[in-house]
Amino acid sequence: MHLMEAMVARFFLTSLCLVAGLVRGQPLCAHGGAYRGPADSVPGGEASTPPGTPSPAAPAPSGGTGGPVTANVGAARTEPDTSVWQLWWGYNNAAYIDIKRAVHSSDLLRGSASFFLGGPSPNRPPDLLVPTREVIEQRVVPALLRVLNEERDADIVTGALVALAKIGESAAHPTRMSEQISAFLTDDNQEVAETAAISLGILADRGSVEMLTNLLLDRPAARKLLGKSEVPWRTRAFAAFGLGLIGNQVEEEALRVAIVNTLCDALSSGLLELAIPDVAVACLSALGLVPLSTAVTASGVAACGRVRQIDWLLAFGRRTDLDDHVRAHLPTAAARLLIGAPASWGLKRRLGESWIEDLSGAPKVSRAVKQSSVLALGRVGFPNDEPFECAIRAALLRASRESRNVEVRRFVFVAMAQIGSRAADNDVEQKIASEIRDHLTDRLQRGVGDVRSWAALALGVLGRSPSESASQVELRTDRLLVAALGEARAPRDVGACAIACGMRQQKAAGLALLKKLAEVSDDEARGYITLALGMTGATEALEPIEKVVRRSKYRPELLRQAAIGLGLLGDKDVVPELIDMLVRATSLSSQASIAHGLGAIGDARSIDPLIEMLGDSATTPRARAFAAVALGIVSDKEALPWNAKLSSGVNYRANTTTLTDGRGAGILEIL
Repeated sequence: MHLMEAMVARFFLTSLCLVAGLVRGQPLCAHGGAYRGPADSVPGGEASTPPGTPSPAAPAPSGGTGGPVTANVGAARTEPDTSVWQLWWGYNNAAYIDIKRAVHSSDLLRGSASFFLGGPSPNRPPDLLVPTREVIEQRVVPALLRVLNEERDADIVTGALVALAKIGESAAHPTRMSEQISAFLTDDNQEVAETAAISLGILADRGSVEMLTNLLLDRPAARKLLGKSEVPWRTRAFAAFGLGLIGNQVEEEALRVAIVNTLCDALSSGLLELAIPDVAVACLSALGLVPLSTAVTASGVAACGRVRQIDWLLAFGRRTDLDDHVRAHLPTAAARLLIGAPASWGLKRRLGESWIEDLSGAPKVSRAVKQSSVLALGRVGFPNDEPFECAIRAALLRASRESRNVEVRRFVFVAMAQIGSRAADNDVEQKIASEIRDHLTDRLQRGVGDVRSWAALALGVLGRSPSESASQVELRTDRLLVAALGEARAPRDVGACAIACGMRQQKAAGLALLKKLAEVSDDEARGYITLALGMTGATEALEPIEKVVRRSKYRPELLRQAAIGLGLLGDKDVVPELIDMLVRATSLSSQASIAHGLGAIGDARSIDPLIEMLGDSATTPRARAFAAVALGIVSDKEALPWNAKLSSGVNYRANTTTLTDGRGAGILEIL
């Protein structure tokens, strides 16, 4: 379903490819439902399509070392503007929206006392809306297994594979899920085979580590299994991602060490000699998902785990033969590994100093590496007065003034906001956070071009201070954002101000958002407004948003955002209509957005109609595949989308085709 996923992922990463200025060509289908990334945001230029990287417009033939042959539909692609804020939001929004938590815990059901009074219902169990494990195992799993074993349509098969992996092993069925999934590793269709590889990772099946290791390392056992003279490079990349996902979930340290060793062995072997960087980038991304132990010995000396892991990355980064794409993913992986590492070890300083050096303007450092360094510094910095923390902020501000790369300058907004968001309730940190806030509000008011929209987004990332002493400052910031929303005319500015209000959960912004919804006609801006209304908990917006959903049958990006907004507000009234719309929809984009909307707002009551659609042979294969996608989202064992682990903080300018390729064949494009 490579092509189909290009669509669901397109909407899962917040309709990125339909962002103003991006290509609006019609993508095809892909792995089990997609659009996790900006399909049309596959970056061009130095940081995105280095020599040797297969062009996203022309994947390698199916059955060879690449993906399946796919038609190039629509007008010629133009270079998208990758500096827009919508791309960052698309890759990083999962934790801010947290739709599953909202849907499963909402008491604001239409017609309930809590809906009118604004408080929780004392008589309703908190997990009423959560599909029980019994329902999932007795109804959802058999339906998915049935189509998996009976259907040959690639869209349906890949949709069912990913959905089953999200659900996890089922004690109610004699055959292990991993066995059902691994059987498709040998499929002649490359998209099905690689979907099986990543599905084993989503499943987090520890028993699949050996098989994925063999695939990644192109061992004879893997070649024999596949009946090929070599393991396709795409399958190797997906196997690496799968190992990272398993390592992220398992608790057994010995297994995590084995996975890390495998990834390091792969990077130390001939991967860097390949003409494409995808497998090496996949290994680095996976390494960042598997932090080893931070245990110390009785004498206080760090055990080998995390320290040696980061030491290895530092040494790897000193290699002179690294492709810029590969090097650009080092800061991302290392920053993820710093989380939870004791400050006394000095790991943060060692890594941070290298990032600051890369950011300093050395001409030999690529733009992609500088961008990644900004994002990494924002991920690990704190707003205190320690000299090194001051050096981090100074380096970021210097880059915002001096860098000639627009993405570097825009990423600084987010990085500084992330640092400020970690302020504890003490005078020093609150003062620094206040200085960051003042800088952002100044840019919101006085910035030109897209500076205002990035400043608004950053104020949302900064969030609200927990300090009582900052309450008046927060009210002022709220008022400034509402005023900026009212004055905004460009869709990008309207959307950014709306999302910022949503991220800050500004309940008082509801009326201003509704007013703007009535004023603007741009689908993108209206979509962000409806989402923001849901994020702010504006129950007065339920009827207006329902109208938007019902009138957006042929406006997919607006439909998806509005459906999520309703889900955040606890409204389920549109679920039957969405199911009917999915059956009747004929365009891929509409089917994708409806399926994701159903998955986002669906609860136990949406399962039966989705199962019925999945098994209905009279329904189009694509609609049935999207029903499988929706079932997977509703029944997911994880709170956040599985690939949010990989998309959060990623430098999407250092793109590879196995991350996103515009047609759903990338890891970040799979729902």
